[in-house]
Amino acid sequence: MLAYISRRTLLSCLKGAENTYPNEFLGLLRGIVEPRGVVVKELILAPLAEYAETHSAFSPWLVPTDPSIIGSFHSHPSPAPGGLKPSKADLRFFSQNGKIHLIACLPYSPETTAAYDWNGKKVELLVE
Repeated sequence: MLAYISRRTLLSCLKGAENTYPNEFLGLLRGIVEPRGVVVKELILAPLAEYAETHSAFSPWLVPTDPSIIGSFHSHPSPAPGGLKPSKADLRFFSQNGKIHLIACLPYSPETTAAYDWNGKKVELLVE
């Protein structure tokens, strides 16, 4: 599987990560699934999300039902390469919340952002 994201949307995600550092940042990704892969179009902020140094969370009950939400973005406030590895909690979240999940770590750039499928398998992320 391939994942596509616009530069503008990715930069929005990374700015959220910068602004919440040293806490983790979490957002939802809106997009579509096409024959070429998953296409991320927009970052959605979850209502009343919690941002802390060791985790980030939101209540799924506060997010409207929206079939265009296809995954998540969150930050790890640690440097690459270790900061890009999904935790066990991340893998549980991935398996229940969409097709594509992005993790970014310090220094919060396109080069320090990785994409994973719902099963935690790394996928290629193409910035358009």
